[in-house]
Amino acid sequence: MPHFGYKKLNNKSRVRHFAGGYMTVFLTLVMTVLLSLCLTLIEGARSNAVRLESYVAANISLESVMAEYHRELAKQFNIFAIEDSYGTEAASLTNTESHLAGYLNKNFDSSDFLLSSFLYRDFMSISASKSEVEGVSYLSDEDGGVFRRRAYEAMKDDCGVTLLSELQDYVTYIEENELEERDLSLELDSLKEEIKDVSIPQNLEGYSLITENRSFSKNNPMILYHLVDDVDSLSDKQIDLSGAFSERKKRDLINEGNLKPESTDNIQATLEKFVFDEYLLRYMGNYMNVDEGDALAYQIEYILNGGSSDTENLIGVVGRILGIRFVADFMYLVGDKEKCRIAEALATVISVVTYTEEFIDIYKALILLIWAQMEAEADVRCLMVGSRIEMIKTKENWKTDLGQLSNPRDTSGDKTGLTYQDYLRIFLFMTGEKILTARAMDMAEADIRETPGNKNFRIDACIDEIAVYIETRSKFGYTVPIHMRRKYE
Repeated sequence: MPHFGYKKLNNKSRVRHFAGGYMTVFLTLVMTVLLSLCLTLIEGARSNAVRLESYVAANISLESVMAEYHRELAKQFNIFAIEDSYGTEAASLTNTESHLAGYLNKNFDSSDFLLSSFLYRDFMSISASKSEVEGVSYLSDEDGGVFRRRAYEAMKDDCGVTLLSELQDYVTYIEENELEERDLSLELDSLKEEIKDVSIPQNLEGYSLITENRSFSKNNPMILYHLVDDVDSLSDKQIDLSGAFSERKKRDLINEGNLKPESTDNIQATLEKFVFDEYLLRYMGNYMNVDEGDALAYQIEYILNGGSSDTENLIGVVGRILGIRFVADFMYLVGDKEKCRIAEALATVISVVTYTEEFIDIYKALILLIWAQMEAEADVRCLMVGSRIEMIKTKENWKTDLGQLSNPRDTSGDKTGLTYQDYLRIFLFMTGEKILTARAMDMAEADIRETPGNKNFRIDACIDEIAVYIETRSKFGYTVPIHMRRKYE
């Protein structure tokens, strides 16, 4: 009886059947491998894309934070830094972290794309899980060393080495000859005390100078009224130094960064000091270069003297110049044989008229000191009107005559020599860099606080360099840790 539906396979059909089965298995395996490979490649691409997008977004976000440099600091002093109070009353790194987080979230947010819900699908879904400031360097770090270096970078291409060499020569001359250490006004007063009981006849014109109670020494507070022609034009500005950087530093109220500072060799340090001084002369005012918008008109004088008023600081600087000129002019006088003979002849006359021959050497010394003092005062008057005076006097550039010491008003200076600003440059170079920098930052703070919205500005809240840690996460399971560090170049 036949079996319907049954067909016996011959050998050829059986081979074809098994071959088809193996082919199906083979193709299935191949498709599985290819699909796994494609999925692996796709997931690898997603992983790399997540990492790349995280780094790009982190870099853009940190650059955006750096772009928030303080505009007034850059405008007035050509220095770039982030002031982490951002115009508020409290300076804190939390503010900077908040700004960084805001930029990160904005860069990862796709909701503002055009028709994003219809045309765009986020295959990475990244978000910032952490944004922390790991370290900073403030402008005030290293006793203002960071501030000095940024000033150096702003000025280094504009300063000549020749000027530095000349400046060092002047400073060496002042130090070797003790032009600042020696106070001749004290010697003059001491000699006057020895002859205080001697009566000099008033009819001897000019001779009474040696006994007059007239001393415009470098410590005399009335010095400006004798050496400045237009006293009414002097600035009467004052500032409250209680909240200044240098005062906060004394009370240990300064923010300090934790990033490792740059190293500087001795030669480079000297060059940086010189360039920093030139930076101060360019960006801060002085008696010869007043900016009415500054907190103090005579800012360089403040940096050198540290007083709270323009008058006090100007007196300090002018007195210092007068002291140097007094000693330098006296040194020339005692070496000029002709002028010494004139002084000795006058001393002899006085001793004969007064019957005090025993005081002839005192009279001569007094005459030379008074003559040098009058010459020094004439020098300073020249400087205060913008003229020049040679550091070392000669017969050709000596200004005063012994017969006209009572009222020498000549203000015609030398064709060459030093100006008032050159003396400021010398004093800056001679001042310790820590004191110099602290007071310079006082002035920077005071000036910026005069501008709208910056009454709480602090130099020790100005970030020069920043290191951050950012961590991003994708909903597909990827975490990307990122460490970045940036500074203003």
